[in-house]
Amino acid sequence: MVRIARHRVAFSGRSAEGPATWSQRQMWRLIQLRMPDTAFYNHSLGFELPDGLALDDVLRQIGLLVERHESLRTLFRHRDGELTQHVVGPGELDV
Repeated sequence: MVRIARHRVAFSGRSAEGPATWSQRQMWRLIQLRMPDTAFYNHSLGFELPDGLALDDVLRQIGLLVERHESLRTLFRHRDGELTQHVVGPGELDV
């Protein structure tokens, strides 16, 4: 049996909210029409770290990557017929 470990990664960054772009709205509509109950862009994978690579270093780099790229912290909400995007501020994620 393979044991999967979960870890928390902290990140910082600004939070923001605004309307979705035209392209984001078009992609949202397409997904809602064809696959409404699918977590369409949510992917997961597992892998083993090569010898000599410290887990703490990898987790720290993941946190820096999430801090730097707001698109990795962006959520979409559909309310009252409007699609909005929300950039998550400082927090933690499970990896």
